Amino acid sequence: MRLHKWEGVLSLFCALALLVVLPSSAWSAEFPSKSIEMVITWTPGGPSDIAARMIAKFAEKNLGQPIAPVNMVGGNCAVGWSYLNNAKADGYTIGQITFDILTNQAMGSDIKYDTFDYLLQFTRQPLGLSVHNDSPYKNVHDLINAAKAKPGEIKIATTGLGAWHHQAGYMLEKKYGVRFNFVPFKGSAEIMAAELGRHVDADINTVTTFAQHAKAGTVRMLLTFSDERLPDFSDVPTVVELGISPAGIESWRAIAVQKGTPAPVRAKLEAAFVKAYNDPEYQQLAKKSNFDLIYRNNDQLVKFLEKGYPVVRESMKAMGYAK
Repeated sequence: MRLHKWEGVLSLFCALALLVVLPSSAWSAEFPSKSIEMVITWTPGGPSDIAARMIAKFAEKNLGQPIAPVNMVGGNCAVGWSYLNNAKADGYTIGQITFDILTNQAMGSDIKYDTFDYLLQFTRQPLGLSVHNDSPYKNVHDLINAAKAKPGEIKIATTGLGAWHHQAGYMLEKKYGVRFNFVPFKGSAEIMAAELGRHVDADINTVTTFAQHAKAGTVRMLLTFSDERLPDFSDVPTVVELGISPAGIESWRAIAVQKGTPAPVRAKLEAAFVKAYNDPEYQQLAKKSNFDLIYRNNDQLVKFLEKGYPVVRESMKAMGYAK
């Protein structure tokens, strides 16, 4: 008799276990059953926007559902990342994360580099300093000399004050004892437009953004904020060789989901994006678009950021932006 009771309890336990397991399994099998929203925190047409849309197009082929990019600009990316963080963790809202999450964290944001789980890092991006081809500044020393003669008057376009573009400019100020007038714009595309329109004296921007203009002779690169000279701009000096900084500033881009996203759903998304990254057609297209390709999984990227964040925070602290 007792044996039958225990058999009944065991049967009930198994049934309850199935109720717990089956919804997750069924959810995984059905996912995705509709389009996926991807939050992009930069303006349309800029390199981060282009990069995100490019890999999403290849990933959606592997998922069988469209990925709908949505640009949410503002607060040095804080607006879009807050939206992503507050969205339901069901895999139907994903987002692109960039270097700027480190600067936001240093400034006291609740959104930190470990707030999300990363599907992959897929690019890194060097910065450069450029001027319009009509500019009287032929090299970086011409620009520095002008800044010394006119403290605070030389206008340099950057993204938000304290962001990584601004940090790069601060390197120059600190090294040469000068002061620029940093003019903030929402994104790389707007920065480029300001330079082409001669509304600023120079700009600090991603090489991807002005590479085509530099090759066409519309703008002139004076400096790269990289460790080594770039293959396509081998005549342009770096901050390292000029003794401006012991290391360059590297931007990066990653695709992330909210903490708590079901493991099977996250695994499907990760597999789709990794497969997209490894697609030869994607690789060729990305390189043609001047994106520096790199792959890191979640653990590798988090370890990389653990080392990089203290450097960013110290720089932000010296600039008076860190809290």
